Amino acid sequence: MTPELFDILTSPAVLDLPGRNAQAARLVILEQWNMRAAAQAHGITAGTVSRAVTRIRAAYEALNPVLR
Repeated sequence: MTPELFDILTSPAVLDLPGRNAQAARLVILEQWNMRAAAQAHGITAGTVSRAVTRIRAAYEALNPVLR
């Protein structure tokens, strides 16, 4: 997944993820951070990061054939 595609998926037009959730998920998906470390860096729980990552990955899988 490219950073540009990540931005599209987390935008208000698609998933509308709040800022801290999207920023922590970006660290996990694009930078390969541990979920707990990303959560701690943004002051949210690891469960919140996990849910955000799951939503982004599901949207990516669903839209990937269309985006090719």
